[in-house]
Amino acid sequence: MSNIPSTPLPAFAPQIETFRPSGDTTPSPREKIPVLVKASDVDKTLEIAFRLAEALGLPPLNNEVGDPERAPFATHENVYPIKFDFRPDGPDGRYTPQMQQKINQFKEQFDQRLRHEGIEDIGPDMFT
Repeated sequence: MSNIPSTPLPAFAPQIETFRPSGDTTPSPREKIPVLVKASDVDKTLEIAFRLAEALGLPPLNNEVGDPERAPFATHENVYPIKFDFRPDGPDGRYTPQMQQKINQFKEQFDQRLRHEGIEDIGPDMFT
């Protein structure tokens, strides 16, 4: 157990900007890779992501599947937001260059595999 007292967080946490040196492409810890897919594509999307991460030699993939949403103009099905991420592997809590390269490969290949399987990312802009 930690000796740090627990303090309730404020209802609205302040936004904190961090300075990054020019040319620094290392993402902040736990960079999210979001997709929004039809309910019928959730299981296949998760399977593709986990298999791809394993094939690239990445550590276990974290995922978060959100609550169903209606997308009346895109499909008659509910859609689910899914976010994937990897824990930073560097001793300073950042991604090493090797890990960042693998994450970039994951992003590129994940999009390609989704398209190949006929899975549409309905709303990548809904996460911003």
